[in-house]
Amino acid sequence: MNLPRGWTILPVLWGTRKPLALCLLTLLLVGAAALETTTAHRQRREKQLIEDILAAGKTPDLETVRARGPDALALVIKALSEEDSPFEGARSAASSYLAWFMRRDPRELTRADTIRLNAAVVVGYLGSAAKPAVPQLINLLRDDVVDGNAAVSLGLMGRDAQEAVPALIIAVREHRPFAATALARIAGPTTAVRSALEAASRSGPEELQRREAAQALKRISE
Repeated sequence: MNLPRGWTILPVLWGTRKPLALCLLTLLLVGAAALETTTAHRQRREKQLIEDILAAGKTPDLETVRARGPDALALVIKALSEEDSPFEGARSAASSYLAWFMRRDPRELTRADTIRLNAAVVVGYLGSAAKPAVPQLINLLRDDVVDGNAAVSLGLMGRDAQEAVPALIIAVREHRPFAATALARIAGPTTAVRSALEAASRSGPEELQRREAAQALKRISE
């Protein structure tokens, strides 16, 4: 078909084959809507799956999270800032194994506490791709519920979490759980690091923490 100069196929179809053009446009619109609906449904399903994993009062299923790739990582990082709604604030989800392990005063955890606890430990096992989570993990070092898990994840990230060193030094001085181990994994034997670990190895409030700091000090000295 010879077209006048400057014309395209769609104006010709529209002018001479209106039913066909309308049919094609309808099919395109329906297909796009179906694709959008399918994508949205899949995203909601994935989001619900990750939320269910993180909200469970048990060890998260790391393999299932890893299998979801970058989408799961984004959801896990978002979960680090999870907060309870006013209606959920009084609900308890699980007992804190970390609180028991560190012999802290146990308390009932809310759903948001559990999600943050699980997200804070899962993210460290996602590798260097989880580096965008480092600033949030640094903030969680001051969270009396999630601090230990945040320190564990920072330690697992190693050099990728280098920016966390100043906050970890403070956490060691505050006798936060697993902060000494994380610091030894990330930092070199600087004066500030060595000083914080030496002090914690002598004056930690718990024998377990003093031993952890001593082992961390030995690690950076090797």
